[in-house]
Amino acid sequence: MTDRLAGIAAQVADLLDRAEPEDHATPEQRHVCREAVAAVRAGGANLLDTATPYLWEYYRDLADAVGEDELGMTPLRDGDDIWEHVELPRVPTLVLGGDERAPSPCYVNFEGEVRWEPEHGLQLVFDHTGRLARVGPYTGHVTVARVRGSADLDTIYG
Repeated sequence: MTDRLAGIAAQVADLLDRAEPEDHATPEQRHVCREAVAAVRAGGANLLDTATPYLWEYYRDLADAVGEDELGMTPLRDGDDIWEHVELPRVPTLVLGGDERAPSPCYVNFEGEVRWEPEHGLQLVFDHTGRLARVGPYTGHVTVARVRGSADLDTIYG
């Protein structure tokens, strides 16, 4: 684990303190949202690190699509710390799920920035157990199944 990842994990813990369920959430839904926040908090830097291979996939997909020289940054190489190019500055939203394409009762949804894609940024989502649910450009959708309009719940990146 890198110092940068540890720093982001500390920042995420602070942001989680300010995360609130949707106004219309029932008491039961509020409880599930608190469980989701607690699970992400408990996972800390190790949980964030589960997103590392998907961040690399996101970077490489964009670099392949537009060319590394067009990313507006020095190209990343194996061994570089991709977290040096990630910002998670916003309080996460707690999004209620519970349907076929988003079966978790609550998702902890971070909107962030990545240096290689300033236009679409980053969406990093965890389900109510703290499991990584989605990494990719920001779309507002908490699962890839919702992004693609399919039942593919096993895909994290997209």
